[in-house]
Amino acid sequence: MGAYLHFPFCRSVCDYCGYETRLISKSGATQFSTLAEREILGFREADDFSRATLTSMFFGGGTASLLPLPAMESTLRALKDATGTDTIEEVTLECEPGTISVGKLEHARALGVNRVSICAQSFDNAELARLTRKHSSADALQLLDATIEAGIENRHVDLMYGFRDQTLDDWRRTVEFTASLPIHHISAYKLYVFRYGRLHRANLVPRPESEAEAATDRLSAMHDIARTTFAAAGFEQYTLTEYARPGYQSRYLNDTFGGGDILPLGPSSFGRCGHEVWQNPGLVNMYQDAAGWESGRRAYRLTPAEAFKRDVILGLWRLRVDTQERAGAAGVTASDALLAALELASREDKLDWDGRVVDLRPHQRFGVGDVMSALAALDADLWIEPDGSRAGTRTMRPAWDSNPLSSELRTVLRMARRDPKFYIELSLDPRDRIGMLDPPLQEADVRALVDAIGGTGPAAPATLLARLREEWESIVSEQRRDTRRAAEV
Repeated sequence: MGAYLHFPFCRSVCDYCGYETRLISKSGATQFSTLAEREILGFREADDFSRATLTSMFFGGGTASLLPLPAMESTLRALKDATGTDTIEEVTLECEPGTISVGKLEHARALGVNRVSICAQSFDNAELARLTRKHSSADALQLLDATIEAGIENRHVDLMYGFRDQTLDDWRRTVEFTASLPIHHISAYKLYVFRYGRLHRANLVPRPESEAEAATDRLSAMHDIARTTFAAAGFEQYTLTEYARPGYQSRYLNDTFGGGDILPLGPSSFGRCGHEVWQNPGLVNMYQDAAGWESGRRAYRLTPAEAFKRDVILGLWRLRVDTQERAGAAGVTASDALLAALELASREDKLDWDGRVVDLRPHQRFGVGDVMSALAALDADLWIEPDGSRAGTRTMRPAWDSNPLSSELRTVLRMARRDPKFYIELSLDPRDRIGMLDPPLQEADVRALVDAIGGTGPAAPATLLARLREEWESIVSEQRRDTRRAAEV
């Protein structure tokens, strides 16, 4: 079993980030320790961990390197007590360069941290500036030196590619430099741009649907540069984005994508136990509310067919999946429709398929997202033969099924939560600010949002307007609180 803690605070909010984060304050960081302990205690009282072994812990965020040491210590102690674990095999601390000292790293190591993830993203200062990162290339190298000095051997570096105007030579220099560093694990992610986010509005990086074939070819070439360069330096690719030296694959990532159980801590974290999946309350203020923490969880019980579907698609992320093994684990039999879909993908050279095992050869890995999307679109009941294998039932429908807000409206609300400047502009003249978005919102969504912000109406359906007003009042409250907390720092 693995555990993940989402520490939702940062010293600044990066333009490309889509995670639930807030500007850090002393009061917020201090309160978080109590909240995390409360959540672990809740799990301990509600669940039986007698047969569980906690093998991995990941402190992520946000900026997990800003997590106070007492909170780190109390979280690890509470987890060990709850699961009866003496030593956690792998404990990762995600670190932003410039936010943690050698001394704090030494204390973290004494608490059990034995793996550090250095969120460098790039070693090109111009690229870092375009991403609105606060650190420099020198800061990332100083963090690497500090990690070595603190005696933490397992060192990982995060990289991103796909920035506008980033050339193949730019990326090759970054990859070659990274491969030469004294590290053991590397991630190389294509930068994802959220619709209407600041990177999208600034036109610094294209949205996927706007990428021309030439742009896709460039990204594929960047993926191949990373794969071949890292391989030559002794790093083996073991997921679509991860490369490791022998013996240094991430236990947490293998737990996550291998279908293992994950205990989620902190706002918006996802958890899994067998066929049960759930998500913690998505917003910091909801997580901080004791009643909201328990009632705000979204839970779902997968049918055997859905569990089989999940495990096969996650297995593709790990480059190889035994469909017969995963079907057996779910108690189902793979359907002819699924086998035919895999056979077709194999004939088109999108994957290798021997009738049981799917393998992804190097040239198939960049484009496998299309295969995963096509498989995901195939209804779960079509994945299995209907010979009694549909006995599992949903205990509840996902909460998001009844959300009256369109995906475009949800995106605008997320922007208002995360971008103070956008929030102010939207508050002062909502119709004018919404009109600047490209692509534009539907007129019905525009009217509803203007009514919700201005308190007028009802020009929109009552359910939609009520939900929008509830969301907007929450945003106003959070922005005011963040302003007060920023003044404390």
